[in-house]
Amino acid sequence: MADAVNKVLGKAPLTKQRSKELLAAGWSRVCAKIGKGTFTDGLGVSPGTLDNALNHNCEPELHTALNSLLTDITALDELLGHYGLKVTPLSVQEAAAMDLLAGLGVMVGELADRLRDGKFCHNDEQATAELARELIPSLHALVAKADKRRAG
Repeated sequence: MADAVNKVLGKAPLTKQRSKELLAAGWSRVCAKIGKGTFTDGLGVSPGTLDNALNHNCEPELHTALNSLLTDITALDELLGHYGLKVTPLSVQEAAAMDLLAGLGVMVGELADRLRDGKFCHNDEQATAELARELIPSLHALVAKADKRRAG
C-alpha cells in the first residue's frame, strides 16, 4: 500500500463541516468590512444563499466560492489558510507611492498604539493583520516591478 497522502502540504484533509466553518469565517470578515448587501451583489446570489453559508447550513457551489474572490481577494483566506495557501494575484495594479506610504504609516501607528501597554495579544495581532492584509498586494506589485527591472 502507498504511503500516506498529503506529503506536499503536510495537512490533514478538511471535513465538510470544517470547510463550511472556515468559509463562513472568511465571508463574515468580508461582510463586516464591506457589508452583506455589497457582498451578496458581488457574489450574484440571494441574501438567503449568503445567510445559509454564513450559518453553516449549506456549502455554496464551487463557482460561487471562487467568485467571492472577485469581490474581496481575501474572502477565502481562512479556508485556504488551512492548507498553508493564500491567493495572490498574478498581476497587481501598482499603488501610488504616497498611498502605499500612507497605508504603511497607518499600520505602524496602529501597531505602536497597540504596543503601548507592552503586550501584543491576539486582538492586537488580528487588527494589525487586517491593516497589513490591505497592503500586501501593493507591496507585492512594488517588488515584482523592481524584480522585472532588475532582470532587464
